[in-house]
Amino acid sequence: MILLTMGPDSYTTSLRDGMAMGADRAVLVSSREFGGADTLATGYTLAKAIEAIGNVDLILFGSQSVDADTGQVGPIVAEFLKLPQVTFAETLELSSETTIVAKR
Repeated sequence: MILLTMGPDSYTTSLRDGMAMGADRAVLVSSREFGGADTLATGYTLAKAIEAIGNVDLILFGSQSVDADTGQVGPIVAEFLKLPQVTFAETLELSSETTIVAKR
């Protein structure tokens, strides 16, 4: 499992927490140029980071961030990566090695 976030250097604390919980790797995308990025810029940047990581099987996003509270970044990333998406899933169930059932 790889954790990915975009933000200031202080976000390393959250990534370290995730590593302590069992993540294999953590990636922080950080630059002053990203300061004040809207959801489209954030989605684009995260999509490019995911492309650089490569070979991902599943991408999970939270429903919203604490600053903008829009719930748009996950769907924007899916669109940039041309991947199917499910929004507002309440549960995920692995029904086979290649199939996940999401319930909304």
